[in-house]
Amino acid sequence: MEEIKEKKHNWKFFAGIAIGMVLMVAGWFLYKGYYTVNLPIVGMVTVKLPTYSLFHNDDPEKIDQKELIRKVDEIEHYLDSEYIYERDSKKLLDAACEGIFNELKGEDPYADYYSAEEYKSSLESWQGKYKGIGVYITKDEVTGGMQVVRPIPGGPAEEAGIRNGDIIIKADDFDIRGLSLDDAADNHIKGEVGTSVKLTILRGTEEIEMMVERRELDSETVFPSVIEYDGRTYGYVYISQFEGSTYGNFIKTVDSFTGKSVDGMVIDLRDNPGGDMNVCLNMADYLLPDDIGTYTGSEASTLKTGRTLLLTIRTKTSGDSCYYGIDGHSNDIPVIVLVNENSASASEIFTGVMMSYGYPSLGKITYGKGIVQTVRMLYDMSGIKYTSGEYILPDSSRIHGKGITPEFIVEESEEFLEKGADAENPDPEIDNQLCEALKILGEKK
Repeated sequence: MEEIKEKKHNWKFFAGIAIGMVLMVAGWFLYKGYYTVNLPIVGMVTVKLPTYSLFHNDDPEKIDQKELIRKVDEIEHYLDSEYIYERDSKKLLDAACEGIFNELKGEDPYADYYSAEEYKSSLESWQGKYKGIGVYITKDEVTGGMQVVRPIPGGPAEEAGIRNGDIIIKADDFDIRGLSLDDAADNHIKGEVGTSVKLTILRGTEEIEMMVERRELDSETVFPSVIEYDGRTYGYVYISQFEGSTYGNFIKTVDSFTGKSVDGMVIDLRDNPGGDMNVCLNMADYLLPDDIGTYTGSEASTLKTGRTLLLTIRTKTSGDSCYYGIDGHSNDIPVIVLVNENSASASEIFTGVMMSYGYPSLGKITYGKGIVQTVRMLYDMSGIKYTSGEYILPDSSRIHGKGITPEFIVEESEEFLEKGADAENPDPEIDNQLCEALKILGEKK
């Protein structure tokens, strides 16, 4: 009898273990929330259970990392078992990350992912080291191509005959219309030094093909001149972009004008797409006293008394960051700033700061980019760029989507449009906007 009871107890024990294991497996599947089954005709499919959302993150602003890993595992399973071609896991990872930022572009067109190679190339460009054909480009919204803002003086593009306003639509017969600015430039226009690229240019309604050599260039950004006009001497400086070397060369230029006792200075930011915000702020700081302390904006009560506000950046997490004049230097030369519809970002900041403190501007309404991008390098030397804040000028105005309206609106003359600007040899007889700027400076004396 005792033996029979013992067997019954053993049966209950093992049955309990079996039931427990079944419940554990069922619990795991309920927690996991999905599984793969092989259905007739359809084949292998993944089924997501209603319980998935109970155990996993459903925040629409956050990437569910567990779900991402599961999805990648599932893709790997099918590729490992059925895919017939070789694949590069590093390139697949870069493509996946790029896909995230392509989705962000719907709301943030400046968002980008850089592979390690692309990040290195971009970093060299930001530092003023440039490998390419020598053009500043912007996106042409009408054609989808890349509009040439200005060729770098003395660069291969200028030598090949590329002009301001030309629209690049193909590179080596590949249609780049519709690509992002970085994709078109980094992956199709730039390339190995010494090689050439065949560009298809849209000039008006005419398509032109030309071969342009790729070179390593020191990206010169500051082009100073001295202009004699109406019996007076003026300093003129064209800034093509705000990069690492721009600030130092700008200081040398301003100091040289001071030594020549010029009657005024024209700072030309036409067709300047922007660049490093800190560079343009340092340039404005060099011209302005550090203790102006005159603010008319609605935020005046929050500012530090007696300090010259240069810019406020409003961010999502850290609130407002204010930048003030700190260099202990100022300059009393009368200044006027030239701008046009292609003056963007850092160009607009510089112009807006100077206008806030009474320095006039002349030309056309600017581009209207009043947001700041942050660039971060990731652990594997790749990088990301995204919009992280909004610029607020010292007078509390916001320029994003609106641009800056210069104090003096002056359209380009037909002669100037036909002949184009010459950064190294400015001529007020041809450049009517420059001519008007010099007249205004003359009236200040």
